[in-house]
Amino acid sequence: MSSKVTVDKKTYFSPFVAPDATLAAGALVRMRTKIWGLAQVKEQSVLGISCIIGWGVNVRGGVFEEPGAVLMNDFSPGATDPDSAVRSATDRDALGATRDESASIGARAVRVAPLHNGQWAVVAAGAVVTKDVKNFSWVRRDSARHAGSVGNAGQVLILLGGLCLDPVMGQTFREPDGELVMDEGVPL
Repeated sequence: MSSKVTVDKKTYFSPFVAPDATLAAGALVRMRTKIWGLAQVKEQSVLGISCIIGWGVNVRGGVFEEPGAVLMNDFSPGATDPDSAVRSATDRDALGATRDESASIGARAVRVAPLHNGQWAVVAAGAVVTKDVKNFSWVRRDSARHAGSVGNAGQVLILLGGLCLDPVMGQTFREPDGELVMDEGVPL
């Protein structure tokens, strides 16, 4: 259960972490965030204000979630069964989701499990994600269309011929088979 503190007539609510959730010592969790049962939040992850980390979700190291990011982990979240009986937690088909190292999730982004956010993937603010996001991919808008690729600094890559250039890190990438990989053989 979360608690509240009042300072100068403002009320602040501490994060809620379910008893069976795992929260690593190096993770930063902001106020009003809820981490539900069997969820795992690893070291160096940052969860913004009012995030919801659903049942069975795995947040790997270095992940950043902006305020209000939501993961819907029940694909059919009806309140009652067909016979009008109220559904309990055991009546639901909770689905897991994974966010790989250094993935970034924008404010008010909504993700519907099951899904996987790849390494260094960026989900734009307000995006609605219903399928996996590839490593280094940048998705935005409703139905989270692929809008480009990002490098390790989180900046959109510049397309130069058949290569992608990270303008911050100076690294080059290529996309064989639609998956972004660092191109080791191209000097800058």
